[in-house]
Amino acid sequence: MKKHTFLFFCLILFLLSGCTYYMVRHHPDLSHDVKAQESEVNKNGIILMVKCIHIKSEMKTYFDRDLVHYGILPVEIYIQNKSYPRTVFLNIDGINLIDLTGAKNPIMSCDQIIDKVKEKQYFMIGTAIGIATFNPGVIPDSLLYSRRIEKFQYSYKSHSIKFGNLISGGVTEGFTFFNIPEDLNDLNGWKISIVLKDKETKNDIIIDYALSGNIVPPKKRSSGVAVE
Repeated sequence: MKKHTFLFFCLILFLLSGCTYYMVRHHPDLSHDVKAQESEVNKNGIILMVKCIHIKSEMKTYFDRDLVHYGILPVEIYIQNKSYPRTVFLNIDGINLIDLTGAKNPIMSCDQIIDKVKEKQYFMIGTAIGIATFNPGVIPDSLLYSRRIEKFQYSYKSHSIKFGNLISGGVTEGFTFFNIPEDLNDLNGWKISIVLKDKETKNDIIIDYALSGNIVPPKKRSSGVAVE
């Protein structure tokens, strides 16, 4: 019995301290990405660069799991007010993933992402603890779960794109996350749409970035957990 208890607490400590609780490890710097620069969009002096993350090797680099497996598409977005003469404003409603029908898919909140991944992750932790203690009925306690969610939220907020004013020369860059269909296998015809508002004239500046390329659909991806 003592051996089982020791294994239980060892596993708890491992899970609490492990890096697999961080959803985002880091994000790419598109200002130094030659490929992203080659396909940048420039409208009225405002630069837009976009990088969709869906390849398994990139998932391992930037995240602690394969988010596409859960129907979540991470998209790195870089916006620079390079030479537009006035300040523009970006809010969370100003970035959307547009599908083939023209329907808008807004940015997912951290809570929405947690809702999509927590069921499988929670089950995996409970199963691991049950195995370690030879007790399949053991489930993780509230402390373990709350610590997990705190780290998850921190990594989401620290690596997500920042909203607000973009003065001349100003830059904002970071991840956005979108809900995608489980059978999506082709990004051709989809696009990222950015709406900025001129603070002085109140006019909208709409910038679209066309996506392309094949993607392994969520339902065909083998696992949501990246290998360390």
